[in-house]
Amino acid sequence: KPRHLVIHHVPFYEGEEYFTLQNLLSSYVPYKIQNRSQFLATLSRLGYELIDSWTIARTCHIPFHPDCFVAAYHGFYLRLRNPTQPVPGYRVASQAEVNESAPAIAASRLPGGVN
Repeated sequence: KPRHLVIHHVPFYEGEEYFTLQNLLSSYVPYKIQNRSQFLATLSRLGYELIDSWTIARTCHIPFHPDCFVAAYHGFYLRLRNPTQPVPGYRVASQAEVNESAPAIAASRLPGGVN
């Protein structure tokens, strides 16, 4: 896991998560609007602590859905609380396991995969 996370210029708000499309005139771009508190709680469960946060003066209006209005975009700096502590549900592979699986992983990346 990375020891530091910098997340910048992302639309968050305090309502239910949803997906929408932004019209860029020549194309449409999907947006996932997330709940800020839930997003930060998930990162906390993964072992990160919020060090700093900021807002960016940009809004997001969803036509016909005023309850989905995003008042600002956000940025965050998070740091891994204990980089040597394993994450629950994950384990570090032993060197023997890495050595054993390396040829299969390398072969799977060749055109056509593993025979």
